Amino acid sequence: MFGMSNTNQSDLKNIFSFVENCNGFFLHSHCEIRPSQHGGLGVFATQDIEADTVLLRVPKSSIFSAPNSSIANLLFDEGIDGMLALNIAFIYETTVFKNDSHWFKYLDSIKPTDDQGKLILPPSCWPAESKVALKGTALDLFYDALNPEEEVEEGFEIAMDLAYKWQAEAHLPIPPALSRGVNAKTQFLYFVAVAYALSSRVFEIDGYHESALVPIADLFNHHPTAPNVAFESITDVCEKCGEVDNCGHIIAEIHLPDDQPADEPLPSNSDNITISPSLIEELEMAPQNFQDHEQHPTSRRDSTESSSNRLHPYIQLQSSSLHPDNCVDIQLITPVREGQEIYNSYGELTNSLLLARYGFCIKNNPHDVVPFYLEFMKLRDKSRKLEERFIWWEKLGNKSFCDWLNYNNSSLEDDDNDGTSDNENYINSSSHHQTITPWYHQLYVNAKSEPSPHMTTLLTLLALNQLEWRKFQCLHHHNNKIWAKFHLLYSNRQRNRKTYPLLRKILSYKKPLSLPVRKANDNDDSLLRAVAILVEHENAIVANLFPHLVYK
Repeated sequence: MFGMSNTNQSDLKNIFSFVENCNGFFLHSHCEIRPSQHGGLGVFATQDIEADTVLLRVPKSSIFSAPNSSIANLLFDEGIDGMLALNIAFIYETTVFKNDSHWFKYLDSIKPTDDQGKLILPPSCWPAESKVALKGTALDLFYDALNPEEEVEEGFEIAMDLAYKWQAEAHLPIPPALSRGVNAKTQFLYFVAVAYALSSRVFEIDGYHESALVPIADLFNHHPTAPNVAFESITDVCEKCGEVDNCGHIIAEIHLPDDQPADEPLPSNSDNITISPSLIEELEMAPQNFQDHEQHPTSRRDSTESSSNRLHPYIQLQSSSLHPDNCVDIQLITPVREGQEIYNSYGELTNSLLLARYGFCIKNNPHDVVPFYLEFMKLRDKSRKLEERFIWWEKLGNKSFCDWLNYNNSSLEDDDNDGTSDNENYINSSSHHQTITPWYHQLYVNAKSEPSPHMTTLLTLLALNQLEWRKFQCLHHHNNKIWAKFHLLYSNRQRNRKTYPLLRKILSYKKPLSLPVRKANDNDDSLLRAVAILVEHENAIVANLFPHLVYK
């Protein structure tokens, strides 16, 4: 259980001051922020707190997003959004505007360096010798996180070009990190370190703000299985202004002709366009409608109960001017006891993703996976008679099996509201935001040392004798439901008996990963410990695989 915080305790006074000045609230009467046993800071209960209590409420107008930043208009004019926009905005606020920035008290607590002033970088920017221990891990084989990211390099070039353009056109000083000079590599690494620091702290807000930094919310540490709080934000807002209710943009779009897109400019002869009186009346009434809503608010959050009613009385008294729909909240989903650390969840992430995004790993992570596709490729190279089956699986079998598996899981989910097995955590929670997973990335073993359904099925197909294989091919061409019959025919016991020799051969190709070696001049070994945790767990998963599948 670790967290995204690289904040020092000395920063807390400024953070609390910022939240108070922006009319946000933190439940100081029941919570405190102090050093955590896991490293860094954590949020702790100073007395028992009931579930559903809102611990933190921050107006969306006071979160740090690109649309809220001091250079929002410049970014908008250039069409820059997402994490690149947030990265550029952060650099300007902290290195150009500094104390003149509304956000500086908070943003100054987010440091891209460690206590010794050394840049905190993602694994892709580590020296080659530091990457050795991670070769062959899921971080390397599934996420390709040891190689330079072209998108970040392109973003750095765009940021430098914009800095010089804005200096010429808007007379903005050029941030030192974006100045073209002789120290280009150091500047690029600083840009990457900022991106790494921000990506470890951002929350997804809504369609207007996209990703943003939320003070205090980023101090809750991660628990992989038993979080105590949830982050709440209404995501369905106007993408042009962020309003929750019908604003002028939404009303105008409703009255657009059916064949005119909302973002299409008016035609050149727009002087002749007639605006209906009803539209004028609606636009004029919009401010009044908004005022009426403020006086008679109705929460649109997922919960049927108004979020303001779940506030602790202390916050209710102080936050009467805050409408919950225009805020983000941290709310308890479980009761907590006095002295207990209060955890959030960053998602069902493997250690590889935790290291790549947040810079830490957790022991015995229940969401870890170990890739096995390189070992399958070795089997393919050494057993040419299996080539036909690998080709069939790559071109037809994997997609057919995925379709059946997805349909089967959807049916189970409809019946039981729980159609996702532990074996599929990797598929659902990773692979770069739900992109299509390549067939060879489906060949993995989960944290319980259980092969993925794809790995088990491919092993069974490879273990069929030639007659069984031909019969299966024939049936598959005539019956798309063959997978159900296939799994019924080959029960776990039967499947293990047939696949045991092949699995044994594949395991012989899987060499234990080497633990990282600490260098004498390495003062900060936190990342070294994280790598060791990742490597040790992947080795343990593999070691437990063989006895797990021995048939009796």
